[in-house]
Amino acid sequence: MIIGSSGLFGQNSLFVLYESTLDGQSTQYWPKVRQFLDFTFSIQVAGYAAWVTSLNIKDRSLQEVAEVIDTANTRIEEQRVFLLPYTKEWPRGSYGLPRTNTGCPVAANARWLNGVRHHDTEDDDSSNAWIGGIHFDGGYGTNMDQKFCMKTDIAMGEGNWPAGNYCIFKKGTCPVGFQWGKLKWDDEDDDNKNSASGVLPDGSYNRNTEIQYCCRSDGSVTTPIALPSRRPFYLFRFRAGCQMVADMSVREEWFRWDDEDDDNANRYYGAHPFDQGGRNHRIHYCYYS
Repeated sequence: MIIGSSGLFGQNSLFVLYESTLDGQSTQYWPKVRQFLDFTFSIQVAGYAAWVTSLNIKDRSLQEVAEVIDTANTRIEEQRVFLLPYTKEWPRGSYGLPRTNTGCPVAANARWLNGVRHHDTEDDDSSNAWIGGIHFDGGYGTNMDQKFCMKTDIAMGEGNWPAGNYCIFKKGTCPVGFQWGKLKWDDEDDDNKNSASGVLPDGSYNRNTEIQYCCRSDGSVTTPIALPSRRPFYLFRFRAGCQMVADMSVREEWFRWDDEDDDNANRYYGAHPFDQGGRNHRIHYCYYS
């Protein structure tokens, strides 16, 4: 039922088939997954326990009993490894990630809320720029929409963010191990059409934009960290290149905003994502797939 076999469900995992029918952003996603797994594992444990009990009742050899127990442990461990992409949880706390063109992450015990910041960029030349093949969820061209995936329930998730070198959006208190910072965008002055909707990172969203971040540099980018790998996601590059994530490939991407030309007031504060822009912010993203 968990992994699938040649004699059951056409070699398909019944769990994967069931999981594919669920809405990964629904509040019922994780409870339904847990219910399914609790049920199937309880059947297995009860079956192996009955098997061992029957062997003991029949006074079979200790070696035969031990072989059954070893088989149970091996098969359950195989299933645990198989299920890691589905059961690995995002860390506890409140924070945000940039939204990709595949949407927000799907992961155990986390719910993501969407938000959008529309930047009215410099109208004179509209020279926003970006790397080819960027994985943003649309909304960029002559102006720019930053789209967010925000986790606001601090109790959901498991454990702390791992040591490394990367940034995330701030929402509330920065998680353990992170330092605070922010960036200010001097958006278009004339006939400014900035707007914002949904759930946003901490910051200020008016005629200009200030967004706050949480960044850390307590580990090596070449040492992979463990995060959910169920669906692609972004982190921000901080200082030393893109942080490696276990079982995922990474691609460094960038976007350059064409900010206000006259008396430009872009600002940098504290710990913030790697930015080569100066008068025009040029932020570097790390895309994991």
